[in-house]
Parts: sequence; C-alpha cells; structure tokens
Amino acid sequence: AKAYASRLPSPLADWYAKNQFGEYVAHLALLLAPSREFSEVPGRLPDGTPNALHLPSIGWVALHSDLSDRARTSIYFKSSSYGSYSHSHADQNGFVINARGRSLAIDSGYYDFYKSSHWKEWYAQTRAHNAITFDNGQGQMLDNMAAKGKITRFEHHADFDIATGDATEAYGGALRRAVRSLVYARPDALLVYDALASGTPRSWEWNIHALSRMKETGEKSLEIEQDGVRLCVSLLEAPAGAFSQTDRFTTEPQGKYPRQWHARFASHEKSTDAHFLALLDVECRKPEVSLAREGERRVVRLAGRRFVFDGRGKMMSAQ
Repeated sequence: AKAYASRLPSPLADWYAKNQFGEYVAHLALLLAPSREFSEVPGRLPDGTPNALHLPSIGWVALHSDLSDRARTSIYFKSSSYGSYSHSHADQNGFVINARGRSLAIDSGYYDFYKSSHWKEWYAQTRAHNAITFDNGQGQMLDNMAAKGKITRFEHHADFDIATGDATEAYGGALRRAVRSLVYARPDALLVYDALASGTPRSWEWNIHALSRMKETGEKSLEIEQDGVRLCVSLLEAPAGAFSQTDRFTTEPQGKYPRQWHARFASHEKSTDAHFLALLDVECRKPEVSLAREGERRVVRLAGRRFVFDGRGKMMSAQ
C-alpha cells in the first residue's frame, strides 16, 4: 500500500497507506518505490467515501460500520461469476466478519501449499467457509469456473445495507435454490437469511468458523470471543436440528498451524427445502429483534426498522 501510494499518490491511497503499520522496511516494493515520509501525509479519508461497496465485476461486497474508524466492524460477502477455479474457493454466498481489529467469523483452513491435500479436502471446500452445505459437508463444485454465484441486489443506506447473492449454479445441479440475503444494521447487527431447495431431500447445514472454541449458549445460539471482542450468533429460524463443533479438519495441513474451530448446525430430518434466519450480533449487544410469519414472508423488526423477506431468499422491503 505504501509503495503504491508513493508512486500514485491520491487522498484515498494516502489514507489507506497511512493506516498500515508493521511493514518490512527492506521489502523490494518499498526499496524500489520513490521515498516518501508517511508521517507527514495528512491521511484523511476523502469526504463522501461510502461505508459500503459492491464490486459487480468480481461479485464482492464490503460493508463497514465506519470506514474511517480503525476499530470498525467490517463484513465481506462474495457471490462471484469467476467460480471456484484455481486459487478461488467454493465459497459463493460466504461471508466473514471482522471487528475491532479481530477476526470473528473466519474463512478457515491454511494455505500450506497450492493444491495440497488440505487445500483440496478442506481449505477450498464450501464446508471450510461460512456458507451452506448439505448431507454431511457436501457443497459447491470445486476448481470449476461453472461454480458461479451472482450478487443480485445491493443497496447502501446511511444506517443499513442490503445484499443478496444467488449461489444456486455453484452447487452443480444438486440444489434448486441457494439464495442468501444480508441486512447489515449499523453499527453491529447482521441478519443472514437463506432460502434453500432441492429436488432430493437433504440434511441442511449452516456453517460458521472461528479462531477459538465457540461457547454454546443455547440449542440455536453460539458466542465467539477473540481477544475480548465478542460475536453472538442466534438462529431465529432453522429446521429442527442442533449445533456441533470441532477443531479438526477433514485433512490436516502440512506443518504446524494453530487450531481453528468449526461449528455446524445440521437439520435432524431430511427435506426438500429449508430456511435459515440468523442474527449475528457484534459485541453481543442483544438488540431487540422479532420474527413474524405472514404466509411465506418473514417479517423481522430490528434496530427500529422492519425488514420483509419473501420465501425465496430475497428482500421485499425495508422500512
């Protein structure tokens, strides 16, 4: 970032570079870049820079509580047309959550080396991500350009954002519907709604991963804590089922790596469709939330607003 901003200075590049620290000063990119003293750079976030962004060319969404705040909450969501080929993973409709400089809901696994056994059996698989699997960890097609997702809706507002991804195609015909909608209510509450369907009855699985063991706070709730920063996870709607967690990978990476923890809520019975509605609450502030059904619609009241989802995973209205 500092090498880039030294060659191509701009208010945004200067702000980004100035917020980086701990670099290796003898890195070749820095040695070859024009000399610049960043302590003298104002490094202010340019006025009007939005706190959320959709990059349609790659199918990524970034949602921030306050981009100018180093202690911000940041949520990243992916549903990309580039599939899972090469370095890409089978993680369409997956998300991660960072807050206060800590990784809370993570993409799990390690890059021990390219196309290692760990890579192929865990690191790049859907089950290693905060995404939907079925029938004991089956997920999206791996190393395949056809494993596509698509961001079908994005809205940025001052106090909330909406993003919807359709990952149906990524499952290679195994599912008839895999649609996920996110509603981010600033600064620290995230709703995640999944609408799933299959021509074959499935056991449905909702996955979440963390660096540390998760505290099971109820049949449908967990708490993640990382260096004093907390994330409370509650399933407001889910098929009858239960959470389980482990610190094991299906295939271990080569080398010594810290353990990670993997929680999965799995339905007890197989069915041809399923709905999950989760509240992810950074710092466990326990906001008032309610869920009501109106036919196929889900009506959620959160943070003084009313959000309505249809039965196919999409947001109908926000008030």
